[in-house]
Amino acid sequence: DAVGNPASVCDIPVTEAVRCATLNPALEVGIEDRCGLIEEGGRADLCLCRPDDTSGRRRLNIERVFIGGSQVAL
Repeated sequence: DAVGNPASVCDIPVTEAVRCATLNPALEVGIEDRCGLIEEGGRADLCLCRPDDTSGRRRLNIERVFIGGSQVAL
């Protein structure tokens, strides 16, 4: 879990864990002009999540996924 593990193990905010799983990798491979951010002209690949703290660990439940701006079935 690219977001839940860093948030839980490293005790960082979920917002920072999301950045670690999205923008930071895009910057590392030089594709930040089209990936890693939600902005006009971007690829529109996103995952909408809801926090779930019931397990005692900071986790995210996936609610919806969009690829190229179109919602895909889960």
